[in-house]
Amino acid sequence: MSSRASVFIIVFLELLLVSAWTASASAVLYSTPLQPGNSALYQVSGSYSENVVTTEMTVLTVNGLNITAAFKDKYSDLSESVSAFWIDLASGNRNSSNLIFAIGAALSLGDPVPDGPNPSITIQTEQTRDCGGFQRLTNYATFQVEIPIGTRTVEGYWDRSTGTMCVFSFQDPGGQLNLSMVSTNVWSTSTPSGTDESSSNPVPWVLLSIAAVPILLLIFFRARKRARKPRRA
Repeated sequence: MSSRASVFIIVFLELLLVSAWTASASAVLYSTPLQPGNSALYQVSGSYSENVVTTEMTVLTVNGLNITAAFKDKYSDLSESVSAFWIDLASGNRNSSNLIFAIGAALSLGDPVPDGPNPSITIQTEQTRDCGGFQRLTNYATFQVEIPIGTRTVEGYWDRSTGTMCVFSFQDPGGQLNLSMVSTNVWSTSTPSGTDESSSNPVPWVLLSIAAVPILLLIFFRARKRARKPRRA
C-alpha cells in the first residue's frame, strides 16, 4: 500500500473519530451540586397564593439526579404547613403539576430541560439578575400547558451554576402565582455565578490534536520514502 493511500485511510478514520467525538461532546450531561440541608426562602404573591406569604425550600435527599425537597409555607395568619416535592432532573418526572424547583446545573443556551412525558423545555436566554440577594447568571425558559380553564403560561429563572430556582411564576385565566427567592445558603459571595467553559472545555484541543495526526504521518511517510531512494554514485 502506498504512503498516499495510507494517509487517505488515516484521514478517513480520523474524520469518523472527530464526528463521534463531536456528537458525544454535544450531548447534555445533567448534574446537580445540591445537597441535603440546602435551603432557599421565597416570597409568594399572586391570586393563587392562598394567603401564603413565604415558602422555604429545604433539600431533604439527593439520590443521583432525583431531588426531594420540603416546602414550608407560612401564611398571613402566621400558621404553617409543609409539603414535599421531588423531581428527577434527567427525565423531568416530578410529583407537582408545574413547579420545577431545580434543573440541571451549568446548562447553556438552547439546552433542553426534560419535562417528563411532555416535550422538553428549552433554555431560551441567559440573564444576570438578583437571586437570593446576589447577582447571579440565570437560565430562563417559558412554556405553556393546557388546563381545563384555558392556557397556562409558565416562566422560570434558575441559577445557572446550581440549577436552583430563583424565580418561578405562572399565569392563566384564573389568576397567577409568583415565587421569588429572598435568601439561600446554596451559595455565597465567593461562589462564582457562572462558569467560563471556554478555558475548561477540552474539545477544541482534542480536535486540533486529531487533525494534526495525518499531517505528521504524511511528513513521516515522505521522509521515509526519501530515505529509501538509492543514492547516485
